[in-house]
Amino acid sequence: MKKSLFFLLIISVFSANSLWATHLSSGEISYELIDESNFTYKITIKVYTDAKSKVLVGEGVLDFGDGTSMMVPLVDSSIEGPNVGYAEYSVTHQYNTLGNYIMSYAEANRNESVINIKNSVNMFLYLETFIAVRENMLVSEKSPAIQAPALFYGQYRKELNLSLAAKSGQDLKLRYELVPCKQFLNKEVDGYFIPQGVSVDHITGLFTWMPTADDAIGEYNFALKIAQFAWIEGEYQMVGYMVRDFQIILKDVDGAVKINADDVENLDAKRSLVLEPKKRSLYTFMQLKIKEI
Repeated sequence: MKKSLFFLLIISVFSANSLWATHLSSGEISYELIDESNFTYKITIKVYTDAKSKVLVGEGVLDFGDGTSMMVPLVDSSIEGPNVGYAEYSVTHQYNTLGNYIMSYAEANRNESVINIKNSVNMFLYLETFIAVRENMLVSEKSPAIQAPALFYGQYRKELNLSLAAKSGQDLKLRYELVPCKQFLNKEVDGYFIPQGVSVDHITGLFTWMPTADDAIGEYNFALKIAQFAWIEGEYQMVGYMVRDFQIILKDVDGAVKINADDVENLDAKRSLVLEPKKRSLYTFMQLKIKEI
């Protein structure tokens, strides 16, 4: 006697159950003034990875913005939370002249299959922080302390509200702004877009997104610029900023994705079907037959 069991497997190419990252997902550069007499700063790079990834972080270029740079050595990853790893590297650097400096870090490669970055696995992760080194004026002694994690999960077609608020000492005012993800200084990653309906409150840092049917399930990258302003000579002047590159993964925990039964009946000879791509989602259907004798 033979019994046939049929399983319909619905696999989203951009599903959160896929193998996500093999490398870099997000990060930021922070700084702290450790010697005011000679403008020496402790600079820290923090890069986030998939916790399952075995790839070491490092061998990217840290540019201090004053004409000097260094290659960051390879660093092992640690676990920060479920599915989230990170690697951290700190170095001290002295700025010998007053001025405005953009410190940056670039390393290949970003995560594969990020929806809002074209060919993301071949794009560099680029991190950027600005500091104004001034004498006899209020300067930023420390970059904003970000309270939010670098990875969030959202439910497909449900509103997402995230607090991206940071803390700043010295009574500095903070302003939040979404900016494009970059691969190098002044160069955006290829094909970058911010989904419709995404916004951030400039004062509170509240991030809002109502994913629609046009938004694919999977990974998205965003970049949040957190600028510090000080009251100097009768006006607010920017004395520093940092850009946090972070990720949101849309999932379908609630089963919001619906498949037309007529489409399932019309599977081709290979038992596969690609839905009409009104969305950027691609679904593959497979029917497996298991025989029991």
